[in-house]
Amino acid sequence: RGLFTRSEAIVSLTRIQLVAIDDGPIRRRFGWSRLRAQVLGGEGAGGRQDIAPFARAHELDRLLEVLRLERSDPDDMEPVAKGHVWRALLRRVLAPSLMILGAAYATPLALLASPLLAPLIHAALLDRRHHRYRPASDLLHVQRGVFG
Repeated sequence: RGLFTRSEAIVSLTRIQLVAIDDGPIRRRFGWSRLRAQVLGGEGAGGRQDIAPFARAHELDRLLEVLRLERSDPDDMEPVAKGHVWRALLRRVLAPSLMILGAAYATPLALLASPLLAPLIHAALLDRRHHRYRPASDLLHVQRGVFG
């Protein structure tokens, strides 16, 4: 982790609950991905620990093989139900809409902020398009996010 920090951790395979592969636009540009695992009883944000902060595809495959997992092909995954778009819209647009309506109660000029909701609506629709899943034996593969 980092330029000068090296650390080592031993984790029992039975304690790993979730494995996440993250690749944002910058990591993807350089051919890197980050492999994180959520460990039962782990420390940090939700018990997630970095296994490989910067790894190439072949390195990820080797690590996943040790974890007895495989990477899922995004083309084999199914899109989530259309009802998820309503949840995404509520989560992203409800609070700003209520703030605009509350401000409009005090001054009608606040309604001029309504076009600012358009990017939030667009982001919710993009989230739904890039949210996919695939059940595989005793695992569930999920792809989420536009950038990662």
